[in-house]
Amino acid sequence: MRPAKGTPAQQLAHARALRDRGWTRSAGRAYRALVSTWPVSAEAVTAQYERARLLETGGNLKEAFEEYQLLIDRYPGRIDFADVLRRQAAIADRIANARSMSWLFGGFTTPERALPFYGQILTNAPAWEHAPAVALAIARIHEENGELAQAATAYADVRFRYPTSPEAEEAAARRVECLWRMTEHAPNNIAALDEAWSASVDFLARHPQSPHAANVRARQEALFRRRAAAAYEAARFYDRRKSSSVVVRAAYERFLAQFPNSPWSEPVRRRLAELGRPKEPTP
Repeated sequence: MRPAKGTPAQQLAHARALRDRGWTRSAGRAYRALVSTWPVSAEAVTAQYERARLLETGGNLKEAFEEYQLLIDRYPGRIDFADVLRRQAAIADRIANARSMSWLFGGFTTPERALPFYGQILTNAPAWEHAPAVALAIARIHEENGELAQAATAYADVRFRYPTSPEAEEAAARRVECLWRMTEHAPNNIAALDEAWSASVDFLARHPQSPHAANVRARQEALFRRRAAAAYEAARFYDRRKSSSVVVRAAYERFLAQFPNSPWSEPVRRRLAELGRPKEPTP
C-alpha cells in the first residue's frame, strides 16, 4: 500500500503508465496506494474511478461495483454521479445476463445474483431517471424465479413509486399476471382472488388503451367467475346446514348484492322466492 512516488500527481502518472503497459494488477495496486496515502486529494478521486474502470473492463464485475460504490460513499459531490450510476447499472445488467457453466447445454443464467446490486443502485439514487427501469428489473427477476409474491410486491413498488414512468404500466400489468398465477396455486384463497380482481380493475381504469388491456380483461372475467362461484358456495353453506331462513336469506342477498349478473344469480333468486318473505315478529 506504499506509493512508489512522492506526490499524488506523480503516483497517478505512475499508475497510468502501468495500466497502459497492460500491467493491470500492478496498476490496481498503484491506484490503491494513492487513494490510501492521499485520500482527500483530487488525484485520489481520479485514481478510485480509474481503478474501478480497470476492474470493470477486466471482467471483475463484483469488485468493480464495490469500487464504484466506494467512490459514491467517499467522494459525494466530487464525481460525475450519473456516470457512476450508469456504470453500476451496466455491471448489474451484465451480472444478471451472465451465463454459468456454458459447457453444459450452452449454460444458464442466474439473474438473482444481480438483485443486491440493483437494490444498491436504488438506495444510491431512488429518484434517478433510470430508477424505474432498475426497479422493474428487480420485479422481473423475482417473477422469472417463480417468486410470485415478491414479484407482485416489487411490481406494486414500481407502480406507486414511479406512477408517471413508462415502466409503471408494464409493472401494473405484470402484477395482475403474478396475482392471477398465485390464485391458480391457491384456488380457495378468497383474499388472493379479491386482490387479483382489484389489481385488474385498477389497471383497466388507468390504462384502458394499453396493449396489455386485452389480457388483463380476460383475467378479470375469469376472476369474476371464480369469485362469484366462491361466494355462491359460501352462501349455499348456510342453506345446506339448514340454518334459519333469516340467515340463509341474508347470505343469498349478500351474494346478489355483490354478483347480480353472475351465472348463479338466477338460481339464487329462485331460491329466495322459495324461502318467501321473512315473517313479521309477533308483537
